[in-house]
Amino acid sequence: MLSTQYYGNLPKSYTYAKSKEEKLAAMNDILQTSTGIYTNAVFNMTKTILKLIKDYDIEYLGVCWDISRKTFRRTLYPQYKAHRDKTPRPLSSQFSLMQKVLDYMGIPQFKLENYEADDLIGSLSKNFSSGNKVYILSKDRDVLQLINTNTTVWLNTKQSSKLFPQIKELDNEFKHAPYSYFPFSLDAFRIIYGLEPKQLIDLKGLTGDTSDGIPGISNMGEKTATPILQRYDTIENFYEEIEKLEIRDAQQLIKDKGIKRVKVEKMLENKEVALLSKGLATINTEVPEYKNLSLSDLRIDLNKEKASTIFSKLEFHSLKL
Repeated sequence: MLSTQYYGNLPKSYTYAKSKEEKLAAMNDILQTSTGIYTNAVFNMTKTILKLIKDYDIEYLGVCWDISRKTFRRTLYPQYKAHRDKTPRPLSSQFSLMQKVLDYMGIPQFKLENYEADDLIGSLSKNFSSGNKVYILSKDRDVLQLINTNTTVWLNTKQSSKLFPQIKELDNEFKHAPYSYFPFSLDAFRIIYGLEPKQLIDLKGLTGDTSDGIPGISNMGEKTATPILQRYDTIENFYEEIEKLEIRDAQQLIKDKGIKRVKVEKMLENKEVALLSKGLATINTEVPEYKNLSLSDLRIDLNKEKASTIFSKLEFHSLKL
C-alpha cells in the first residue's frame, strides 16, 4: 500500500523527468515537510487506513511488513525477486516513518525476519478465519490463494474494469468493497479463474511469475495451464499419472481429456522447475511465532493524543482521528 501511494502521488515533474538530473531536481517537488522529510506515501496511506476504519467500523486490524528481500525463498532460489530495482530513497525513507505513525496511532503491526509480509498475512488469516470474517487488502495477487468461505481479498488491480462484468450476479460484494478494490470472494475467484484458490500455487508453478522471478515452465500461459489443473487438481497429480506412461501414450491421454497445446516431453523435462516454482509461490500459513496470537492482539487502540502529535510533526493538518 505504501509503494502504491508513493507512485500514485508523485508530482508530474518527477514522473515525466527524462534524465537523472531532472529526477534529482524534481525530488524537491515530492510532498515533504518544511524540514525535508518525504511524506507523500505516508500521508496517503494514513488517510486510506483512517477512511477504512471509519467506513467499515473496524475493531481489529493488522498491518504486515516485509523487512528485507532476504527470506527463506531467496535461500531456495537465489534469483527470487533478485531482478527488482533498488527502492528509491524518497520511498525507502518512508517505511520506518509509516511504521512509527501506525505505532503512534495504536494500530497493530507485524514483521518477522526471514518471512515475507504474505506469510504473516497467511498465518494471521488462517488463525482467525475459522470463527471470523477476514478481509485482506492488497495489490499482490499471491494472496488470492488464501481465499475461503470466510476470507475475502480486496485486490487493488488495474484489471477491475475487465473483471467486474464477469461477476454481475455478485453485485453486493461490489457495494461492500472499497473504491478501486476488486472483491475476490470464493465465488468470484471460481468464476474468474475456473479453479479453487488453493490451486493458484499450482498455476504459478506451471506459468511462473516474472514480477517475482519465479521461473515456471517457459511459454506456458494460464490458458494452457488451467485445463491441466481442472483435470488433475495439482501439479503432483498430473506428473504422477503421466510418468507411468510412455510419452506417446501420455500425450494421447491428455489429448483425450481435452487438454490442448501441452507437450508431455517438455513437461517432464521441467518437472523440478514446476515444483520449485510452486514452492516459491506457496504462502506459509504456519509461521510458528504467530500460532498463539489471540484476536485481542489485533485490536485497534486508537490514541488521539499521540496521533495528533505525530500528525502535527509531519504537518498532516487535514488528518484527524
